[in-house]
Amino acid sequence: MAVIASVLVGLSYGVPAEAALLVLSQSAEVNLNSNSVHFQIEFNRAPDFFKTDEYGRQADSFQYYVDADGGFPIFRGTDSYYSNLESIIRGDEIHLGGDVRIRNAWPPDPDKSVGWGGWGSTRGSVPYTLSGNALSLLVPLQLIGDSDGKFSYRLEWYEYGAMDGYTDAETVPEPVTVFGSFMALGGLAAFQRKNKQLKGLRSRFR
Repeated sequence: MAVIASVLVGLSYGVPAEAALLVLSQSAEVNLNSNSVHFQIEFNRAPDFFKTDEYGRQADSFQYYVDADGGFPIFRGTDSYYSNLESIIRGDEIHLGGDVRIRNAWPPDPDKSVGWGGWGSTRGSVPYTLSGNALSLLVPLQLIGDSDGKFSYRLEWYEYGAMDGYTDAETVPEPVTVFGSFMALGGLAAFQRKNKQLKGLRSRFR
């Protein structure tokens, strides 16, 4: 009955109800050559990270819980529920500064900085890109407290602070190679040689 009622209300006012926020797919690609991880999320609709309610809760948000040691379950702390975690990637603070803040998971921030949400002190922040319903952010491994690129994480997503869903995953980093760098340099050299040859041909026909 609740679903039917909500549909009827939407129809009576002629305004379609906004769909609940869902994650259709997500990934975390580690690049050990650059010591970074590329997080990507595909939502079912474009999220609104800047609208807030009267309590300051963000309309749509997400959060990553990162355990640099890897393994499951994600939450297995002894001092606290989260004490085994290294960091929290806080999509819930985007409306404050326009970027994604990364915090220590534990202990709680003694300064209680704006938007802290009960989590630890700020480790840093990174920009994000949002194209339609697809979000991506590139994060240095150091910022999430990891060094080898192998970590486990939980991604949760919310509407006005209420969790809509979550998924647990573990990264499998690609081995470090120098081939990519050599290939890129070789491609650049080939392009430069070809460009010089074209310039030589043009000068002959002038």
